[in-house]
Parts: sequence; structure tokens; C-alpha cells
Amino acid sequence: MRLSPLAVLFAAIALLGAMAAPLSAQQLEKRIALVLGEGAYASGALVTGPNDAGLVAQTLQSAGFDVTGARDLDTQGLRDALREFVEKAQASGPDTVAMIYFAGYGLQSDGENYLAGVDAEIANASDVAINAVRASDYLKPLAALPLKARIVVLDAARKNPFATSGQPLAGGLALIQPDDGTLVAFNAAPGTIGPEEPGPYGVYARALVEMIKAGGAPVNEMFDRVRMRVSEATKGGQIPWSASRISAPIVFLAHTAEAPADQRDQFAELTTKPVASFNAEDAFQAALARDTLQGYEDFLAAYPNDPLAARVRAIVAARREAMIWRETIALGTSRAYWSYLSDYPRGCHAFEARRALRHLDVAVEPPASYEAVTYDVAPPPPAEVVYVSQPVVYFDDPVWAFAPPPPPPVFYFGPAPFWFAAYPPPPPPFAAFILPIPTYYPVAPWVGAPAYVAPGPTNIYAANIHNTVIVNNVANSVTITNAAGQNVPFSQAGLGATGAAGGLHPGLAGAAGGLHPGVAAAAAALPAAIAARAAGRASPAPPATLAPGHALPHAPARLEPVGASKTVPGLRGAMNPATRATTHGAMTAHPPLATTHPAAPQTGSHFAAPRTGPHFNTPHAAPHFNAPHAAPHFAAPRAAPHFNAPHAAPHFNAPHAAPHFNAPHAAPHFNAPHAAPHFNAPRAAPHFNAPRAAPHFNAPRAAPHFNAPRAAPHFAAPRPGGGRGGGKPHF
Repeated sequence: MRLSPLAVLFAAIALLGAMAAPLSAQQLEKRIALVLGEGAYASGALVTGPNDAGLVAQTLQSAGFDVTGARDLDTQGLRDALREFVEKAQASGPDTVAMIYFAGYGLQSDGENYLAGVDAEIANASDVAINAVRASDYLKPLAALPLKARIVVLDAARKNPFATSGQPLAGGLALIQPDDGTLVAFNAAPGTIGPEEPGPYGVYARALVEMIKAGGAPVNEMFDRVRMRVSEATKGGQIPWSASRISAPIVFLAHTAEAPADQRDQFAELTTKPVASFNAEDAFQAALARDTLQGYEDFLAAYPNDPLAARVRAIVAARREAMIWRETIALGTSRAYWSYLSDYPRGCHAFEARRALRHLDVAVEPPASYEAVTYDVAPPPPAEVVYVSQPVVYFDDPVWAFAPPPPPPVFYFGPAPFWFAAYPPPPPPFAAFILPIPTYYPVAPWVGAPAYVAPGPTNIYAANIHNTVIVNNVANSVTITNAAGQNVPFSQAGLGATGAAGGLHPGLAGAAGGLHPGVAAAAAALPAAIAARAAGRASPAPPATLAPGHALPHAPARLEPVGASKTVPGLRGAMNPATRATTHGAMTAHPPLATTHPAAPQTGSHFAAPRTGPHFNTPHAAPHFNAPHAAPHFAAPRAAPHFNAPHAAPHFNAPHAAPHFNAPHAAPHFNAPHAAPHFNAPRAAPHFNAPRAAPHFNAPRAAPHFNAPRAAPHFAAPRPGGGRGGGKPHF
């Protein structure tokens, strides 16, 4: 059919109008984040965890993220918060960027990464899978959701206080391959840990906050810059790692057209020009910016005798060992474990390899003749093995006495801001589980949230992104100062109804009574399950809202392999480690055991024990209690707990079915304490890194809570071999 000229004109006008129209609400990028900081560990306090989480949370709020966050959660609390966040991400839609940040102790076991809650009791390697939270149980369902991007940051590779006797745990975190549309970042390279830090903040969190606030860099480059800053600040003692398969253009904060030309450095040259084209010092910076095995080997080929070469060989040694171990775990055969031990008889994972061989019921020593595995990376040269002949690798080991690397030239990488070296500590949090609230320092005038980002919930940082905000919940005050040094009245802080009265996130409303509205508006909201604990209620049973085939722990769904089979760099054949065992059948879901943290008394202070069972394990349940008007009364549980088959982690690769724990025949009866405890915890207790003033009730272990035993280490059945496919060479 032939169109008239008038019809063609109208069609052209309509098309131009559509192109010129502003982005619709459906096209705007939504941003959500979960920020967790663990510090009050029963096995040893971590000073920086909650503070780092508070610092990152407020920075993400300023960048338009809807942030929920909490500190000092036990194992069940971590599971509740992570499960709730995955469900929130599913409900948010395909234009969502979802980010998780965890600061605390992380561990690796059998190729998996685990997050330790503050109640974690880990005396040996077999306790890791039972008493810590397997990260992949939540990251795999998150990866299965149709989101714009996912960013997972584990600030958890550090010297930990667990398994101090017997066979040591491998140090740091395990090398993993991110799923499509996902970026994964560690505070230290796989298999390594960073130096111990006195606080109040960790260097990785400060570097991450600096690079977010600097603005202008795409997300992949931003994490490269974080690595450069941390290496510089620790004199090479800590080298962060990240791997990305994000293709969408993601910028946390953007530069406006008013940005001066001197703010556009030449960082891109470090990742594009050949390493050998730089002088030795700049070539080291180029290899560090790329952070690939090939980049470091290019440096060694160009400058084998440079003073920096020994440091680079140690970096290569740790990366190669992590890649070989990952491939060994994926194969899961006696031949693979023998091959690993042949290369690394005293390697970081030598104890794990020998345990795996015993589990397979074969000799630890290989037979006289066997076909060794040909890994996808070259075997380590003898001079390299010495760097990884110990369970824990750290690059500032005084035994090696490496020369410190030079700082990067300013035309490649600008200097740190004034606050980087001496960020003031935050005041103590105003309620249980609430993250600390550090001082907020402004971004540059030419930095702001991208226009395509949907506004997040009203918060004091997004409204004052170019002002300094000091929140003092001890003095119950908020001070806002603009770039000219003038105080901004709180009524002009841009908070609208939230600043005037109500309008608080439901996760804060119960904790913020009597506070200056700006104090409450500055805190990250608690996840609903954690807010319920803070209010003295048991956590509600989680709804089963995930897509079919992708179950979270405790969610009633059939457990099936997550995602399509992918080729993992460093592995043989198209294998997905999450699916290397058999598919499980349907499992019946049960509400998680709740750990009750009594909140500050409201009217009468009658604290009832939880309905779901006697699991009182509250490291610092409510640190801000003033003496209650009426002595609290602890009632006995109303019903005996019933423990059905555990299913906290949906991807059991155990060779046998999980055991079934029946409830005890007689309900345990807890009498109330003869003397009611008197709560008088000081409001200024810093960071709550240890329990205050005893209401810490360790219930009788008649019916302990079971965190999904893995029923023996989950070693995969032997897989057929094969070549490795393509993929971004991030290892």
C-alpha cells in the first residue's frame, strides 16, 4: 500500500517526538543495595566491619541507591537479610542494579566462599559449611533474575580467628567466575589476605567510597582504580581483585559538562598500551591496573631483573595456584587432586586435597603411574611455588621483604582526598543492628547522580550530596555545612516530609523514636526481618516468590541447577560449579529459627521468648538499653521447637541425603531468671564489638539450631574432560 506524502510527514514527526521525549519511568535505572557489617564476633571482635558498612551505605545512598543495611547479625540473621534482598531484587524489575556489600570475616572451603555471622563457631574445616553462610546460595538465585546488573563486594578476605588448632583453613576467598551481568569484587586477591587494620575504617572501604565519589568512571574501571589506591595505601601489601561480566553502561556518579579538564586523567592508557611500552615503574602500574595473569607475565618478560619482579612473581604465584585449585575442585577426581599435590605438595589447599582423596576412598599418595591433569594454565616453575607453600598468603610478609611499589604518577591516577588518611570515627549507633553513621564528605561540584537513575528514597545524603553532613546521635544533632562553610538550617536540608516528621522507612520507624529527624533520616533502613528482631518479634516466614527452579534457603521450591552451563576461565570444559552434583528433589520449607534480640522497652518491658524455639544467641542484643521502668520478664517458650530436615543451603552436593532431626519428645522448659537483669548499657559504647552487660542467654542445647549441614564436604562426581572455552581473561 502506498502512503500519501501527508501520512509520511505525520509518521516522521511522531518518530522525532518519540526520540526527543524524556525517559519514561519504566526506562529509568533503579538501584537497590544490601550493606552488612559484622564486628561483634564471639571469637574475636573486628573493629572495622560495621564502620566500613556504614561508610559504604551512606555513599550508596548519595548515589541514588535504596539501601537496607544491618550490623552484627548472627548466621540466621545473615540468611534472612540475604534472602529478603533477593526477593526485593526480583520484585524491582529488569531495569534494576542490585548491589551487595559485606564487611566481616569470609572463609573458603572446597572452592566455595562463606560469610561468617557473629555467632559462628568454627573449630575446624568441617564446621565451615555448617556454621557459616555459603555465598553462592544467594548469589546464584540473584544471578538468575532478569536485572540490569548485579554487583557483589566481599570485603572479607582477612586473617580470621577461626580453627586455631589442627589443620589450618586456606586463607582468603576462593576464585570464582561471575555470572552474566555480574561483577564480583574482593578486598584482597583470591587466596590472599590483607594486613590487619586498627580501624576505625578499612582501607578497601575508604578506597571504594573515594572512587564512587570521584565519579565519571564506568563500574569496571572504578574497581580497577580501587585496586590501585589500596595497593598504594598498603605499599603493595593488599591487592584487591574484581572480575566483571557487566556489559551495560553503569556509572555510580557522573561528571557534568562543567568538570575541569584536569579531572580527566590518562588512566585508560594503563589498560590499553602494551605493558612493555612503559618504563619499569609504569609497567608495574599497567600490570596492576589490568590484574590478569597475562599482564603480570608481560611485566616479567619485559623486566625480569627489576626490583619489582619478585613482588610480581608472588602475585603470579597466588593467582596461578587459585586458578589450578579451582579447576581441580571442578573436576573433583582423584587424578585432579593428585595433580594438584604434585604441583603444590605444601600449597594453600594441600590439606583440602588430601581430605578430598580420603573422602573418595583412595590413597593420598598417587599410584606409580597415572595420567596427570593438564591444566589450562602452565604448571608453576619451582621458584614460584615457595610463595604459596603455606595456607595463608599475604604480600607484606616480612620473610619476603619486597621493595614497596612506587605510587602511580598523578597523570594516570590522581591523589587521594584529604579525608582518606584520617577519616573520623562515627558515634556509636543509636539502636540494635543499625549501622554506624560516619561524617559525610561532599562530592565535587561537577559530580552528581546520572540523569537516567530513578530517585531513591529520600535521604539526607542524596539531598546534600555537595554539603558536609555530621550526624551525632549521641548529642541528637545534625550539622550540615555547604561549600562556603555556612551552616544549612535543617528545614532547608531538602528532606521534605521525612525531615519534618514521619515518612521514615518502616525498617527505621521502631528504632528512631525520640531522635532528631535528621538522625533517623541518615541511617540505612533495616531489612524487615531484622527490624522485626529489633522490635522483639520473631522474624516472619519468608514468602516463596522466586522464579521457578531458583530456590533460596527455606523457600518451598524444587531445587534444580541454576543457570545454563558456562565455561569458566581456568576450568576444563563447559562446567558450572553450582551444578556439579545431582539435582535434588523437592524439599518442604519451614520457617527459619529466629534469634530474638529484645529491643529497648516500650511500655512495661515484658520480653517474651520466641515462639519458634529456644535459640537465644544474641551477641549484643540491644546495646542501648537504659534501665527499664519495669523489670523485664523472660517467659518460657510457648512450644517445643521442631526441626525438620535442614535445607538452609539449596545446593547440597553431599553424597548422602541430609539427616532428619526430629524434635525432642519433651519440650524443654525454661524458667525465668530468679533475678530480673538490669539493663544499663552506656549509650556511648563504641561500635559494640563485644557483648555488654550480660543479657546473653545461651539456651540449653537440647535442640540446637541446624544450619543445613552439608553432610560431608561436597565433592563433585568425576566429570569428563575437555578444553576451556572463551571468556574475559580476568584471572
